[in-house]
Amino acid sequence: MCGILIHIKKEGFSKKDLNTALESLSIINHRGPDGDGLILINSNNGDFRYINSGNVPSHIHCSNLNDKELGGYNILMGHKRLSIFDLSANGFQPMICKKTGNIIVYNGEIYNWKDIRKELISKGYTFSSETDTEVILAAYDYWGEECFKRFNGMWALAIFDKVSGNIILSGDRFAVKPLFYSEINNEVLFVSEIKQFLVYRNHIRGYNTKLINYFLKEGLINFNEETFFSGIYRFPSSEISLLLTRELKLSFKKYYTLNTDQIKLSEEDAIQKFRYLLNDAVELRLAADVPVGVAVSGGLDSSSIFAIAYNQLKGQGKERFLNTFSVIAKKEEGDESQYIEALLKDYNCKKNFVSIIDDFSIDDLKQHLYMHDFPTVSASFYADYCLSRLIKRCNTTVVLNGQGADEVFAGYHHHFYKYAVSLFKQLKFKLYKEQVNAFNEIKGFDESKVKSAVRSELIIHLKSLFGKHITDDYGCARRWIESKSLNEQMKMDFLEATIPNYLASNDRNTMTFSLESRHPFMDYRIVEFGFSLPDHLKIDKGFQKVLIRKAMHELPDSIRWRKDKMGFTTPEKKLMKKISEENLINKSLVENIGIKFKEDFKYYSLAIWLEKYK
Repeated sequence: MCGILIHIKKEGFSKKDLNTALESLSIINHRGPDGDGLILINSNNGDFRYINSGNVPSHIHCSNLNDKELGGYNILMGHKRLSIFDLSANGFQPMICKKTGNIIVYNGEIYNWKDIRKELISKGYTFSSETDTEVILAAYDYWGEECFKRFNGMWALAIFDKVSGNIILSGDRFAVKPLFYSEINNEVLFVSEIKQFLVYRNHIRGYNTKLINYFLKEGLINFNEETFFSGIYRFPSSEISLLLTRELKLSFKKYYTLNTDQIKLSEEDAIQKFRYLLNDAVELRLAADVPVGVAVSGGLDSSSIFAIAYNQLKGQGKERFLNTFSVIAKKEEGDESQYIEALLKDYNCKKNFVSIIDDFSIDDLKQHLYMHDFPTVSASFYADYCLSRLIKRCNTTVVLNGQGADEVFAGYHHHFYKYAVSLFKQLKFKLYKEQVNAFNEIKGFDESKVKSAVRSELIIHLKSLFGKHITDDYGCARRWIESKSLNEQMKMDFLEATIPNYLASNDRNTMTFSLESRHPFMDYRIVEFGFSLPDHLKIDKGFQKVLIRKAMHELPDSIRWRKDKMGFTTPEKKLMKKISEENLINKSLVENIGIKFKEDFKYYSLAIWLEKYK
């Protein structure tokens, strides 16, 4: 996991530009404390020069250029390295392909790089390192842009193509890894984190108050390409961008589209396929040349990841080296300690815990939101921050988590309501009543609660059929509410409503402490498989994520058939009360941008964010 910077200027660079680039890279030192590199490129003739960035391997020759010499270069590419594979200097970036002269800066992991490497070796390629970066360069040389379809992983990268003189940029299928860009006058800038723009003041053109208000109203963020700053954009998922360096023209095209068409599959076959895919996804993500751990919440998803990871390492005699990490809140709102203890009591591994209440301080929360780059919807994101710090303290560099299962296998309450509506619309009244009654019994809900939710869904559906849509500035909330099927709503959750926000948060929280977070349930093969399943293999007899429950027979029944749905909950009310009573934030910062402050965590979060980004 790393951080990158790509700066393209028509008129060339100056010493001041180099110093600004170095400062921008230093801001994200947390993303790559193991090395840094800076290279200047002339797109007209492919000439390049490495610049001494302070932490460069001895075999890299660095140049000292004056302003006149710098003016001949129009591309600057920078990199901060977090070493995961091949901890030697062979993994240094920017990396140059010996065969083609193409140059790459890259943030992420290609989990299937060893298989791709074997295939490329059979086609005559040779390699001098044990890194996925070198494999990407060779894959791009052999397959061109088609190579991105072959990658199973998470990435944000840029490749300077020496033949064309242009830059190819690519983000992974689901935007797990961040990339932001801005175009202004005669320059284009790409960075890993928005805070890098703080030293490029000419690219900051004010707050995007329309999006800020939408966040406060709907609780949605990262659902489109806009950010909280006007003119600064998120690189879209599943896309390739071609940057014509001479004209500074940027174009995008999709290389992947998530298919949500359902297939017919028996329950037994579905269980077998799910277990194969999840086992393979975990095995790929356990590979590293540094210590690996698992974040465990006590829920079904993270417990499944842990159980599979433990059994795989046990087969290698390495299970005792596996660390687990958990947030606990003893006797507080959201306490899941009993489930964590039930899961781990029979496993021979290192167990580590952190209490969000014990760790809390307002300065810590402020630092979390500065590193986060955005305000947050709830304190659960701060809990993830505290967990990441614990992982760092335990000298672990890679951590697996259960993110993505809820969105792919129907884990949220609103998924059940949408499923119930679909049964009603199909006139399956008997099955509808059976499922609703079972759900009420499992959750301990009053019968009227679910029926009221279903009735509201039906009314919205009927209104939308007659063109009476909900008013919505961006349309995301409207499309979510008016989605016509369970799969359609889950796809919204996965691509727009929840996953993009969780992934962005998890990236910043873990990278703050120089950690790499991996998500087995986000393996595109599992995602495609989950969306292909018929509804009854996701929800049955009132239980959600029913396929995972039936497949994970090694888990304790208290977790496997756990009835409550808590998510990554925290004692949020207690934290808000502490902040409010001690007058720890400047609420006028919110009022100053024309927004009336409310006693809601989103507003607290926004006030702190504005203080850091004012």
